[in-house]
Amino acid sequence: MHIIEDSKMEKGDLERGDFATDDITTAKNQEKSSGENSAIDIESGSQDDTTKSTAINDESTEASTKPSSPQRSTVLLTDWDAGHIGWDSVDDPAYPQNFPSSKKWRNVAFIAMGSFIQPFASTLFAPGEVYLADEFGITNQSLLSFMISVYLLGFGWGPLLYGPLSELFGRKATVCGSLLLLCMMGIGCSEATNGSMFIAFRFLSAYLGSAGSNVGGGTLADLFERDKVGMASSLFAIGPLIGPIAGPILGGFVAQSIGWRWSYRILVILAAVLCVAYALFVDETNQAVLLRRKTTSLKKKSGRTDLISILALKRRHVPFRKVLWHNMSRPFRMLATVPIVQCLALYMSVVFSYLYIFFTTISPVFEKRYGFGTGVTGLAYIGLGTGLVIGVATIARSNDNLVRHLTKTRGHGERKPEYRLPPMILCSILIPVSLFWFGWSVQQRDHWIVPIIGMSLTGLGMIASLIPFQTYIIDVFGPHGTSASATAAVNVARTTVGSVIPLLGPDIWARLGYGWGCTTLAFIAWAICIPMTFAMLKYGTKIRKLSNL
Repeated sequence: MHIIEDSKMEKGDLERGDFATDDITTAKNQEKSSGENSAIDIESGSQDDTTKSTAINDESTEASTKPSSPQRSTVLLTDWDAGHIGWDSVDDPAYPQNFPSSKKWRNVAFIAMGSFIQPFASTLFAPGEVYLADEFGITNQSLLSFMISVYLLGFGWGPLLYGPLSELFGRKATVCGSLLLLCMMGIGCSEATNGSMFIAFRFLSAYLGSAGSNVGGGTLADLFERDKVGMASSLFAIGPLIGPIAGPILGGFVAQSIGWRWSYRILVILAAVLCVAYALFVDETNQAVLLRRKTTSLKKKSGRTDLISILALKRRHVPFRKVLWHNMSRPFRMLATVPIVQCLALYMSVVFSYLYIFFTTISPVFEKRYGFGTGVTGLAYIGLGTGLVIGVATIARSNDNLVRHLTKTRGHGERKPEYRLPPMILCSILIPVSLFWFGWSVQQRDHWIVPIIGMSLTGLGMIASLIPFQTYIIDVFGPHGTSASATAAVNVARTTVGSVIPLLGPDIWARLGYGWGCTTLAFIAWAICIPMTFAMLKYGTKIRKLSNL
């Protein structure tokens, strides 16, 4: 049996080959070993199974196995003589990338819904904080801001739990279980009797209910080839961006008419419905889980107890706790040692911090300065939503085309992940401009439509950063099977920073006013984001080499 690899493994990881069987050894890249009989070090600890492009060519069946397109990953095939179970052929309909288009996009639709509900929940309560403050006697503005941003903290740390679980139990089961826990924690929030109890359940609802958003990226990598993942990633990104906008629009009217507790009761109903729909209509796509199930079935049918999934070869002698610890610690190791992850983490931390400063500032600004009622205040978020829609209609739809164009004109046919990043220049300009616009229009008490229009630039800037970031992560880390770990590393950083920075908002506005406060934040954003964007565009290839990918 010959197994061919096209990418290196992280030194020191489980994937390195320390636990490989005698049939498997490390090998060179596929490009460097064309025509040679190389062996693979099979990825087993990834959170997202975008496994290395691999193929198995048994000597007795080599003639009947057709090569895959250069644009798609090759496929792990079954070797009956060795007892290694993979896919039946490169055209095996059970292989997720061979699913019919209708089946793929049905899955994407429900994945997008799953990615919507958590961000929706993060701001659904925001307009109702004033009613909770009155009921519980809370007057500290920073504490009220923390009640909103603590959700972001739990949401960012969720991948550390659900990444390994999705690898072991499958993406579908993990998301369904997470939605069930979201229902339970949502009930706890709706029945809270004091501020501390509310904060605890709100954090847990974000942490335990975050699988839908955090596992979805791995599912897209399972379903789509790398050069076709752009549109699917764009649709998946709509949820995390539209959710925080739709939340306060509905939450404002709910809190004003039937009380803030009903914000969470509505969330529980939505999560329960989505959980049932997910169980009925979403397919499992995790290759490790699918091949494990296939192996179990074939053992029963054939009576061969020696059969083993080809993706389980390396960890059959590895203790479960070691695999779990390896998977859960990988995002922190990447954040500490991989320069490209550090750059992305810093950039996205700044962007998301400013987004949540808006989320915690809009309600008090439009209620106190413009005299909006709680229900109408929620409509002020439409400005952000408008920018997001414009971004999806322009940047998201053109991302794959941009890569193809730059590959042809600049890369002379060589495709580079950095060709995903030019829209981030737009983000680096628009978000600081949006801060200037919002801060000074509120400071001078301009007509209420003026700051709302200014916020639309932030919405557009968010799309201009999130879509390139998401697809760049898949392009860079997908071939190494670590894109979910890289995403988790960046998410932990950006959500931790994003949950803390908004707490400074009330003090900044009190000391500097909205005008100079937003100006200061805008200059900080320019100082960090613009140089970093151009550095990644110009030196991205060198930074990736330093990252030892």
